[in-house]
Amino acid sequence: MGRPPLTEQRTEQILDGVVACILRYGMAGTTRSRIAHQAGVQPSAVHHFVGIKDQVIGAAVDRALGRVTELAVESLAALAPAERLPTQLDILFGETLAAPDINQLIDELVADSYHTPATRHALAGMYRTFQSLLHESLSEVYPDADATTLAVVNHGVLALAHASPTLAWLDFDPDHYAKVRRAADLLLSALDVAQGATARPTPAGAVPVGSGGRR
Repeated sequence: MGRPPLTEQRTEQILDGVVACILRYGMAGTTRSRIAHQAGVQPSAVHHFVGIKDQVIGAAVDRALGRVTELAVESLAALAPAERLPTQLDILFGETLAAPDINQLIDELVADSYHTPATRHALAGMYRTFQSLLHESLSEVYPDADATTLAVVNHGVLALAHASPTLAWLDFDPDHYAKVRRAADLLLSALDVAQGATARPTPAGAVPVGSGGRR
């Protein structure tokens, strides 16, 4: 297999440089010269291969968030519908999304979204994809749940998942992961009760709701 064309190769280098800059300097400190330095190219190459600063950052943000979305989609693709919910919860409340190159990047983008509509739109799109995937999984396991309760639980789980990596990074609580996953299970218990508490299989190693124990 041959090497990728120069344009493709340089574009990837530059977009990698953008992400490296955001993680090192924050969005405000991500300049064309710093992007070029991180990418190992001349500053003029940034404009030549990708565009002006806003275009470069926008392309890097779209690519980074797309990769996070693909992580969730690909993890669920080979599973039967009824098996997807435990895996999805493992993704949302596991250490993968808490990795600095994902969590820190998302935190930086959230801060930037207050000033940049394009960043806000891109982040909202990622979370809407997560919301759609979770809705499909919940609907498969809880087919008789009313739409309002399903939507509330979906929203609550995503809100927990969004805050989880940041609280973990701050060392907010040494038992953070056990507690946040437990909180998600308690939200799902509202759907369990509606269907006789028999619909959802308990994931391996999990503590059943109401047991009073810890994972």
